[in-house]
Amino acid sequence: MRLSLFILFLAITTVVVGQKRLSEGILVFSVVTTKKDLPVGDTLIAQHFFKGAHTRTDLTGAVGKSVTLYDSREGSGAIVREFGSQKILIPLDTSSWSDKNAWYKASSVSYSSDEQKLLGYACKKASIKLVDGGQLEIWYTPEVVLDNNDTEFQMGDIPGLVLSYEYIIDETRVIYIARSLNFDPVPIQKFEIPNAGYRILSYADSKKQF
Repeated sequence: MRLSLFILFLAITTVVVGQKRLSEGILVFSVVTTKKDLPVGDTLIAQHFFKGAHTRTDLTGAVGKSVTLYDSREGSGAIVREFGSQKILIPLDTSSWSDKNAWYKASSVSYSSDEQKLLGYACKKASIKLVDGGQLEIWYTPEVVLDNNDTEFQMGDIPGLVLSYEYIIDETRVIYIARSLNFDPVPIQKFEIPNAGYRILSYADSKKQF
């Protein structure tokens, strides 16, 4: 009995020691949309910044940029959009943040034995059926644990860091693939919400316009 407990302890310790904790750093994805297997629009770049309870996502393309900032401890943030001459700021609270991320609410999750490596990390596959009728195909690595999983891409309780995901609905696919990951410190100024130069739009009104 003692031997069994000792072996179990060693196994758990090995997993914990082998894991990296991402409490601060930057994860970068490329984003491609296809319809009927043909590209739609240009390739976007999604940069995710982490620092404790703070998250920031920059989604950048040829026509403009959208920045999402959120502090999960304070329950506040904003979406900042810059397209041409348009500069819009949409405040977020816990309710609007939850609604914004409700698109990946799962009706079921299944885990596969398929494996592949992304960015040098061993990844496992999961499939999520969404309540909106769509589907997510996810590749995640158990080797990295995100301290703050209240993000736009982590999909809730996936047991590891998501490094690739594909949203599928009808004939449309939106594919995110991680291009780089680092654990470098991120200046706190990166998470500051602009206080001037933007037209303020409520979250409710933004849902009608975008």
